[in-house]
Amino acid sequence: MRFDAQDYREAAGERFVEATSAQGRGDYLAAHLAAGLAVECMFRAYLVRVVPDFDARHDLSALSDAYLRRMPMKRIEHLRASINDMAILWRNNHRYCSGAKLKSHFNRVARHQKAKDMLKENGIAMIDIANEILKYGEMKWQD
Repeated sequence: MRFDAQDYREAAGERFVEATSAQGRGDYLAAHLAAGLAVECMFRAYLVRVVPDFDARHDLSALSDAYLRRMPMKRIEHLRASINDMAILWRNNHRYCSGAKLKSHFNRVARHQKAKDMLKENGIAMIDIANEILKYGEMKWQD
């Protein structure tokens, strides 16, 4: 199945709605997964416009290059920091993780280790980052 830029863009919005819905239910593992997918979809939407047949797998840093090209220089530094945070927190293979395994990942990458509920804190962080990335992606989409 092939996807065009609009397919990825629409999927980004849908995954973000799923992430916020999961957060509202207190399902922070699902929020984490959906927020990461939302960001990957937005990056793919920008990339497929430039390189229709790309092979970046699920590497958010590699996928983000075309997205960042559309952003004003003053935003790039801030967005790159958010992208780096997302790349540390989310991996495509997290869809196979149990909650305990994901907590182990967060401990390894030193994120919210002292939090009472690491899944909740990281889920909230993922949604905040995804919201920022998708907001700017939508804002610059027509440029």
